[in-house]
Amino acid sequence: MKKTLIASAIAAATFSGSALAMESASELAARMDSMPSVYGNIQYVVYHSDVKGGENGIEHADNGSTIGVKHDHEIAPGITGFFKLELEGLAADDKDRESGLEDVDEAYIGVKGDSFGQLWVGSDDSTYESAIDKIANFYEFAAFNLGGSYETGEGDLIQYKTPSFGGLTLGGAVQINGDLDDA
Repeated sequence: MKKTLIASAIAAATFSGSALAMESASELAARMDSMPSVYGNIQYVVYHSDVKGGENGIEHADNGSTIGVKHDHEIAPGITGFFKLELEGLAADDKDRESGLEDVDEAYIGVKGDSFGQLWVGSDDSTYESAIDKIANFYEFAAFNLGGSYETGEGDLIQYKTPSFGGLTLGGAVQINGDLDDA
């Protein structure tokens, strides 16, 4: 009987310890899900140019390497707040460059909901630019511009995108430069 009691005590301690560990693991997973995501990419290209009567040669180049932080959080049922900060200018091809991250590519905050769509403010590709780039700038890298000639501005934007109406989504953007802005 004593052996059975000791075995039962050991089994109870083992199961309660693993249950406690599982609870801690699920808490840890919930905390990890609530933290911002850090991401990045290195866009390293090697290209060759051979233009009759023009530039000829081979070159290594950075094609827009970035590092960023993004996050979203449910504010209320069906309403989510979000932000994104993406920095570019890593110059993956130039080890001797003295400066690091040089440019803000995207920096915005916003709110989205199932019933009202998405509204965000800050620096981002404009709605127009995003639509044109999907069509005109098919190639990720080209030594010359293949299309998509526009100057819509990417800073000081207020943008809105509707929810999907049977597959149709509408969007718009307005750039509001203040009196003290440079551009």
